[in-house]
Amino acid sequence: MVGAENHLYADKAGTQPLVDITLNPGDILHLSDDRLFHSVDGIEQLDSEAPFERFIIIINSRFVDDFQNRMLRRHFPEAVLNESY
Repeated sequence: MVGAENHLYADKAGTQPLVDITLNPGDILHLSDDRLFHSVDGIEQLDSEAPFERFIIIINSRFVDDFQNRMLRRHFPEAVLNESY
């Protein structure tokens, strides 16, 4: 498996890049989504016959950004979010 390249930005629009990094197996990227912005390229298996797993853990303690809440709802409709009005 080849790791996906992660892109970190200082702004939502992605016009202020900070770093591009490929994580190794077992590495973790931990960030505060309301202060640092992130995108990731797709990953591909080198051997399509080999078992494959990818884990994404989102800890939503307090999202204050409507955009991020909409993206979570779009991609994870079953997620339990603490939504405040």
